[in-house]
Amino acid sequence: MRWMFALFALVCSLTASFADEDDSGIALLEAEVARLAEGALGVVGLGVLHLESGQEVYLNPDVSFPMASTYKVPIALQMLSLVDSNEHSLDEKYVIKDDDLRPTRSAITQHLLPGSELTLENLIAVMLQYSDNVATDLVLDMAGGAEAVTEKMREIGVDIRVDRPTWMLIMNSLGIEDVSIESPVSKQDYEQAVMQDIDWVDVDALWRRFEESPRDTATPRAMTRLLAGIWRREFLSEASSKLLIDIMYGTTTGARRLKGMLPPNTQVSHKTGTISMTISDVGIIDLPHGAGHLVVVVFIKSSRILDYADREPVIAQIARSLYDYFTFRYGSIE
Repeated sequence: MRWMFALFALVCSLTASFADEDDSGIALLEAEVARLAEGALGVVGLGVLHLESGQEVYLNPDVSFPMASTYKVPIALQMLSLVDSNEHSLDEKYVIKDDDLRPTRSAITQHLLPGSELTLENLIAVMLQYSDNVATDLVLDMAGGAEAVTEKMREIGVDIRVDRPTWMLIMNSLGIEDVSIESPVSKQDYEQAVMQDIDWVDVDALWRRFEESPRDTATPRAMTRLLAGIWRREFLSEASSKLLIDIMYGTTTGARRLKGMLPPNTQVSHKTGTISMTISDVGIIDLPHGAGHLVVVVFIKSSRILDYADREPVIAQIARSLYDYFTFRYGSIE
């Protein structure tokens, strides 16, 4: 019997040493990402979940951040839930109208004429892969509007709110508040507003007021939960979940953010966001050597770095540190 007690003691000691090693490794990783986050000269929110092990890392997990264009992920989820319930079809066509073609970030505005037809699946793909604002507003309307998206988030237990179409979001970020869904601006008024000269003396105060609004915000914990639930097929059918993930693998924006310092050809299913002093990138990174998949959410707000391109390396550096840690921790060579 004595050998059984000795064996039990050995197993307990090994388990404890592995746990200590893991705890110390995660503690070091947390310290490193906090150090890297200081380079943003602002507030950084981070959510990390290794999908296979359940290991998590957070920084400011319950602080609200403007989602900017990352809010297109919950919009897509709500739209696809209506496809799952047969209220819409991916094949249904939308005819582009002249009033749709706003002067904003939009391949539709740049390349299509009134009367052109796009399927709902086309609109969702263009919305996510090219961050097309015209496509976003069309999909949002078809999905039942902002309230329907926010209600869907409540239904699935995710603390994310969507409040405005992109045209309104952009105008509010410029300090133009006297607009509403009930009183939309014309294409001409929108163009005049977005082309106006900004008083750069007051822009810091303007953008800080914009960022303090609770509208169209998410916490790192909530966005991490949303992406994990999409990957695990908790919110949508198998077909719709796979479609959403596959579309996001084809994202063309943000090459210098999550993907910026990862090895070439690393697959990342993600969505970026940029507005005022905010930039973000949220997605799922495929790890090599059988190490699994990593949900990574990075939000930066209130950055004192004026050019958003100069904020991007912070996201890239954090993503690379996470990629290396979880690859070495969970990968294997067979």
